[in-house]
Amino acid sequence: MANEFEMTREIEFSETDMAGIVHFSNFFKWMDTVENHFLRSIGLPVVKQEGDIFYGWPRRSASFDFKVPARFGDTIRLKLVVKEIRIRSVRYGVTVRLEDEKATLVARGEMTTVWTRINPNTGEIESVPFPDGMVERLGD
Repeated sequence: MANEFEMTREIEFSETDMAGIVHFSNFFKWMDTVENHFLRSIGLPVVKQEGDIFYGWPRRSASFDFKVPARFGDTIRLKLVVKEIRIRSVRYGVTVRLEDEKATLVARGEMTTVWTRINPNTGEIESVPFPDGMVERLGD
């Protein structure tokens, strides 16, 4: 897979726990953020509406392995890599590294998202195949 996206951000005080270490839940928020920025960078919607039908990317799975702590004031680099594209889903790998001289690995994660729509008749969320051109934009 050739498609990847990187961004940096500074860790806010509100993202840390009483020990001054980033609370684990923030890694999942950052994973969502880097995915949203990636999708927009390749011209794909985060949420799409066609008439009374809404499309989106709910998560099927998400996980992180943590290596070293990150703290308030650290600058981190988030890197998203498209690892696998299927008919209705995409699997990403995400790394979080400190912006230090060693580019220290803080955490590594994976997330699978599914292209879905809300059925206007039933209100149910259902997975649907990617529309024409989406797979090419994602990086296959």
